[in-house]
Amino acid sequence: MELSLVLSDGLVKKGIEVFYFSAPDIPTKAQVISPDTALLENKFLIDYQQDMNPDAYEAVSFYETKKYFELEVTKQAYDFAKNNKVDILHVYHAFGNLAHYFVELLNIPTVYTLHVFPPPMDTLDHWRYKRFQNQNFIAISNSQKRGFQATIPEMNVIDTIYHGVESNKFQFSEKADDYFTIIGRLIPQKGIDIAMQIAAQTKINLKVITHITPVTEKSEYYQKKVSPLLNNQNIQLFNLPDDAKKIDLLRHAKGFIFPLQWNEPFGMVLIEAMSCGVPVIAYNRGSVSEIVRDGVTGFIVDPDNEDRLGKGSWIIKKQGIEGMIEAIQRVNEIDRNACRKHVEENFTVEKMVENYEKVYKKVLGI
Repeated sequence: MELSLVLSDGLVKKGIEVFYFSAPDIPTKAQVISPDTALLENKFLIDYQQDMNPDAYEAVSFYETKKYFELEVTKQAYDFAKNNKVDILHVYHAFGNLAHYFVELLNIPTVYTLHVFPPPMDTLDHWRYKRFQNQNFIAISNSQKRGFQATIPEMNVIDTIYHGVESNKFQFSEKADDYFTIIGRLIPQKGIDIAMQIAAQTKINLKVITHITPVTEKSEYYQKKVSPLLNNQNIQLFNLPDDAKKIDLLRHAKGFIFPLQWNEPFGMVLIEAMSCGVPVIAYNRGSVSEIVRDGVTGFIVDPDNEDRLGKGSWIIKKQGIEGMIEAIQRVNEIDRNACRKHVEENFTVEKMVENYEKVYKKVLGI
C-alpha cells in the first residue's frame, strides 16, 4: 500500500480525524474528498499552439491534464481547510508544488514530505525549492537533508522521518533458499545490471523482481546491459509479480543485493528485506548507511575510492564488485533475527506515524 495511505490509516487508528484529498475510490480509513473526475475520465488535448511541435501535443496534453487535476485537488484541500478549521495540511506526494502558492495566500499550516534527491541548480525544481525555502519540509533521510541544505543552505527542513514498513505484511522467515534477490526498476540508477554481472561471475542464483514495459525493452540500458545477461541459467527475471509473490520471493532469499548507482533518498526495499529477515548487501550511497547496520543486518560496501560519509570504515574493505562478492560469500555471518529486530526498533509504520504526529504538533506549537 502506498505510504501516504499507510500514514493516513495509522493516524486514524490513533483517533485523529484525517481527510484524504485525491481521486475517488482510494482505499483508506480516512475521509476521501475528491474533485470533479472529468480530468480523469477524458483524454483532453491542449488547443492548437503555433509555437509547439505537433509531435509534442500528446505528451504536453498529458502533463497539462495532470497539472490541472493537481490544481483542482490542491484548491479543494485549502478551501476545505479554511472553511472547516483543519489544523494542518500534509502534502505527501512528489507533485505538491502548487500548494506553495496557497500557503502564501491563506497561511494555513502545511508540511511537505520530500521524496527526491536535491535537483540540479539549473532546474525548475531547484528554483521552486529555493523560492519557497521558508516553508516546512520533512526529509526521509539525513543524507537527503544534507543534500538539500548543501545546495539551499536556508531551506527549512524541520525534521527527518524514516519510512515505515508494514511488518505484518513483510513477515519474517528464519529459513532461506539458495538464491539472492534484487528489486527495482530497469534503470541504470538501481544497479540491476551490476547485480546480474555479479551473479554471472559467481554463479549464485539471482531472482530479479522488476517491471518490463515496451518502453523498457527498447531502452539502451535494457538492450545493452540487461538483456545479454538473461542468457545465464542462474538468473531469473520476474516481471511485476503480485504483492504476495513478490514478498514470497523476497523473504526466502539468502540476501538482498543493492548495488545502487545514485544517492537514493530512502531505500524502501531495504527495510522490506530486513523485515523478512533478509540481510542486505549494498553500496555506500545515499541513505544506505542510515538504514543498514554494517555487520549486523548486512554489509555496506564502498563502490569506489570517492570520498563519502563512512568511507573505509566498513567490515568489507574491498570496493566495488569485489567488495560485493566478498559480502555475498560472508552473508551467512548475518543473523536473520537481527535484521527483523532492527526494523522493529527503527522502521515500523507505528514509529513513522508517531514521528509525523510529533512534527504536526511542532509546527502548530502544541
